Amino acid sequence: MHRPLKQNIPSRFSILAAMIVFFAIPAFASGASAIVSPGNGFGARDLLSDEWIDGFCLFGDGVAVFSMENGLEIIDRANPASGQSWGRPQDYFAAHTDPSSGYVNVWNSFMTPDPSGDSLWIGFTMWDNTDDRIYRVDAGGTWDAYTTLSGNFDLEFFGGEAYVSANPGGLTQAQSTIYRLDTTWADQHAVVAEVGGYSAGLGFDAAGNLYYGTCHLDEYYAPIDNKMIRYSASDVALGDLTIDDAEILFDLTSGGCDVDVDDAGNVVFNVNDFAGGNFVGVWNEAVNGGEPRQAAVPGGAGWPWFSLLEVSGNVAAGGSIYVADSDNAPGIAQIVKLAPGDANGDFCVDEADAAILAGRWGNSDVLWADGDFDGDGKVGPTDAAILAANWSSGPQPAEAASAPEPIGVVLLATLLFALVGTRFGKK
Repeated sequence: MHRPLKQNIPSRFSILAAMIVFFAIPAFASGASAIVSPGNGFGARDLLSDEWIDGFCLFGDGVAVFSMENGLEIIDRANPASGQSWGRPQDYFAAHTDPSSGYVNVWNSFMTPDPSGDSLWIGFTMWDNTDDRIYRVDAGGTWDAYTTLSGNFDLEFFGGEAYVSANPGGLTQAQSTIYRLDTTWADQHAVVAEVGGYSAGLGFDAAGNLYYGTCHLDEYYAPIDNKMIRYSASDVALGDLTIDDAEILFDLTSGGCDVDVDDAGNVVFNVNDFAGGNFVGVWNEAVNGGEPRQAAVPGGAGWPWFSLLEVSGNVAAGGSIYVADSDNAPGIAQIVKLAPGDANGDFCVDEADAAILAGRWGNSDVLWADGDFDGDGKVGPTDAAILAANWSSGPQPAEAASAPEPIGVVLLATLLFALVGTRFGKK
């Protein structure tokens, strides 16, 4: 919640803006995301906002997208119009299409790149889980049905092995299990861990430790006693684990949906429930007292339900989180840690941010959006220095630098001159 400001010292920010506008360097434009509402210090924009998406994953320099309407497409994020179509498993879809209504009783569960980089693994499930499949598809549009696994939900690779989370019990029996996938057509998948509950995604860190957010619901589908857990790499190699073998990292307020670990070891996750407790979070046991930080909540007005998520880079410094919510809005939301100084979240540090900072100067009980870039709860000279040092920066956040470049000195001096002038003018 945004608390009321304790102090409100007016400033002539219109004069300030006029004095510094000629320093501005154009940056890419970004409207507010329709999919998410970003958290304090985060920004978001929507990609492919004209397409309703059932599943997606990052794939090379682009993004792979699956929709019931268009099938599998490989899209260049810089040039979405140049997409390639890889089709769909026509025989599978035809076998499960109602001839009278045209309704297809098949849903995309996950999409994961093969470690080779030249193909994708795609899972599908049905309402009754009688013919759930996992395909591998290559650039020629050849769909190979590699294996079946009832209730498959997510697949991740580590050390050349494929690991899948699935709930073979379907809607009636919450008995989710993590398997090491058998791709020899024998379907003899090895049990890694019996985690219980409904299905959720899994993730690995660079050392091979496995992360999973549990999804337990009561008879009214309310979340109960959910945790973010971690299995050590050595335990994963042994397999036949239970929930008691896991290390509990922190409590989840809603049912786990997915988890990933970025290049810097940040644990990125999202949760869903039927009462509006959905959010995207970031956790690092060495930061913020080991408490998760909220990166985004749903932005739509309907019934939100986040998809599996993707991360790239270090989400605390230049990386991105990607997530969709096909129940509320088309496209994919890209969530980033804003550059220090970007108060209004438009992915550029410019005169608009300087005006915000000037208007909040001296206030306490403030947030990033008010100009508190160093997180000390007030707007002051350090925040002005941070803004100046990052002038014209886009979504390439580094540590909040407070040593301005030469142009930053000019901006900082101008800002402080306007503020001081305002104060003397009031006496």
